Amino acid sequence: PDPVPSPCSDPDPALRRRTADHNPADPPLPPLPRVAMSPSPPLSTVVVHPLVLLGVVDHYNRVCKDSKKRAIGILLGTSNKGIVQCTNSFAVPFEEDERDSSVWFLDHNYLENMYEMFRKVNAREVVVGWYSSGPKIRPADLDIHGLLHNYASAPCLVVI
Repeated sequence: PDPVPSPCSDPDPALRRRTADHNPADPPLPPLPRVAMSPSPPLSTVVVHPLVLLGVVDHYNRVCKDSKKRAIGILLGTSNKGIVQCTNSFAVPFEEDERDSSVWFLDHNYLENMYEMFRKVNAREVVVGWYSSGPKIRPADLDIHGLLHNYASAPCLVVI
């Protein structure tokens, strides 16, 4: 059974997760709902601080080295007048089907719990986007990016 969703998550598990048991022959899932937030100016600059780069490299080395997997995580920081400052990050459990890239799993409960803990340490840092270890953008990234709209009004994607 799914745990009780937090206020940040969508209560419908079909919208929150795509798992390996999702059949591509099934009708497509409805679009993810958007969180009502004030409109943001367009992003002009994204500044990634060294601590974030160190965290991404560590995440990649622990999880993805010598495999075809990729590391995905959340970027925390601030956004002001189109300039995003990525000052912190955390890894998120992520799995992707090697045969079908449209089948993936991102652990929402983990994301929300980690974000709550980070907010207790630094309430000024909010979700500003997400990172992927690349080396390129994949078709499922659009769905993942849409999912991040539940946590940030204008999330940015940084491919590292």
